[in-house]
Amino acid sequence: MRRYHVIFVLSLLAVFALMTVSFQNPPLFWYTYTFSMLLCVAFSKTFSEVFDELSTTKYLLLGIPSGVIGYFLILGIYELLPQQATTNVQQFLTQFSPQSLFEYVLLILIIAVAEELYWRGFVQQYLKQFLRTTLAIIVASLAFAIPLMLNGFYMPSIAAFFSGIVIGFIYERTKSMPVIILIHIVIVTLLFLLLPLY
Repeated sequence: MRRYHVIFVLSLLAVFALMTVSFQNPPLFWYTYTFSMLLCVAFSKTFSEVFDELSTTKYLLLGIPSGVIGYFLILGIYELLPQQATTNVQQFLTQFSPQSLFEYVLLILIIAVAEELYWRGFVQQYLKQFLRTTLAIIVASLAFAIPLMLNGFYMPSIAAFFSGIVIGFIYERTKSMPVIILIHIVIVTLLFLLLPLY
């Protein structure tokens, strides 16, 4: 059991470090961030159980509309932000939005999947051993937001925090990893490809 705790702490430190390196080196972002997410998948698949208790039809019927609603909530909040906050969002999107088909594939097929497997499937479930479910969801979402905040992207970090809480609750309610992965994929597809914020 002690080994499991050490692995959890080491995984967080490694992921934090790699995320920071990724955000500080925009030209290498898609390579270093994808590597960090693949590391996340390795930890998740090795040290946690992933829930998948809904049929394909049910998770499609829940995941796609939820992702669309999530995108429009993000858009609505973005439209209400003051100029300084929208500038921070635009700076983040300008530096880290995918620019090629290869980067879109990495975002949708690797990064979106890996983030949910790690933060909801591994970190959140680990924390539930010591915290009530609600607090575990909040702490896991905060952990995901911290590297963004530390690298100066305070508005994206706030968005990551609150979306993480919502998706964390959906995961606990549905016990379906495919649902939250699909929600994530729908949101990033709309946000970065079909209906960018600006």
